[in-house]
Amino acid sequence: MKQVERKFAETGDLWPSLEEQIGKHLGNLQDIKPEGVFQRFTRGYLRELLKRRLTMGTLLWELADRNEVTEALARQREGAFEEMLGRFRTSEGVDLPAITAIILSGLTLLALRSQQPGDEYFGISLGTEQGWGRILEANGRLVRLLFEHCDIRNIAETPQPESLEAKGHGRARG
Repeated sequence: MKQVERKFAETGDLWPSLEEQIGKHLGNLQDIKPEGVFQRFTRGYLRELLKRRLTMGTLLWELADRNEVTEALARQREGAFEEMLGRFRTSEGVDLPAITAIILSGLTLLALRSQQPGDEYFGISLGTEQGWGRILEANGRLVRLLFEHCDIRNIAETPQPESLEAKGHGRARG
């Protein structure tokens, strides 16, 4: 059985690609404001997750039974997220990986809960377009607030770390 689980972990098709999540060729992202890239990423993550029952089952498996296979799958998923976050630079004190973990884990929980017919969360129906509209609107507001209050830039528009320090913005972080 371990060989089957290992092969499953090695397939690489379980997690949506960044291109699937963002819906645009990755090379063209420097033309989009960082907030727009992040919006596409979080919305695309949710959209692709809701399409992938096997992926949602794998997430539940990971929560229920940590083992070498689920850990390998988690590393694959987190590698894709790190690739996305590597496209941004932040000022000191902005922990974008932690912020992203909070946002994506919330969307993941809602997607998993939506698999139960008639499920509601905080009075929001997870089985209706109206319910998901509310979730997407709230996600959009969170992302807008994040980018309004934190210095987050695309790599292409980020000055060299010395330049940020000279301007009093702290060090560039990945």
